[in-house]
Amino acid sequence: MDCTGWQQIFEDTTASRAMDRLELLDDDTALLPARHVREPVGAGADDLARVTERLQGLYTQVGRGLPHFAEPKTPIRHTWVTLAELERVGALAIRSRETTPRAGDVLMQTMGRPPAVANGSETSNLGVALILELDSTRLDAHFVATFLRREAAAVPMSNTVGALSRDDLRRCRIPRLALAQQRSYGDTFRQLRELQGALSALAAASTTVIDQTVHSLTAGTVAPRPTKQMNLDSSTEGETREL
Repeated sequence: MDCTGWQQIFEDTTASRAMDRLELLDDDTALLPARHVREPVGAGADDLARVTERLQGLYTQVGRGLPHFAEPKTPIRHTWVTLAELERVGALAIRSRETTPRAGDVLMQTMGRPPAVANGSETSNLGVALILELDSTRLDAHFVATFLRREAAAVPMSNTVGALSRDDLRRCRIPRLALAQQRSYGDTFRQLRELQGALSALAAASTTVIDQTVHSLTAGTVAPRPTKQMNLDSSTEGETREL
């Protein structure tokens, strides 16, 4: 019988501890191990400072806020063009997922996820159904991706990977706009996506740093800074009372 696992537990002083019987069978009779086994060491002050610095960077990014918008003098009514027509005139090409995405390609993703713009990293290869290669002198990637998001959401998914087929994609439409207007929309869409990403990262990082700080305070690896009132009380009493 292999007892290696048990030996490792008993050799790890954070997982086990030898106790005198009289210590266990006192008035409280506390036999639960949690009271007697040392907790894992929490993050130190330097660790928390590094995480806090990251939080400050995220707060700065979020602090830039939403883009500014202008109210149109008349309601905007777009004329639309299908991707099939854009493909025919050479403004874009639809590639299979077996090809490698390049920065600026629009990625049609699996599992019902919205279209995204490839950034050239290896993660761009994950979960891709189809790739739109755009002529950047005629189409803005963020403009195309965001308007396709609305179109793709309206098409029922008929396959198991939760992605548009090539024929469905060709039927999708985007507004027919000049490149300068596309870029104006595209820049705004990009800023909104970055803000959304920063808010998600901020929420996750905030939860982590609060949990780590609470654990470190209770584990004794950090201590709260004395407040001004506490310092005054200590100086007048001349001693610190303990429980």
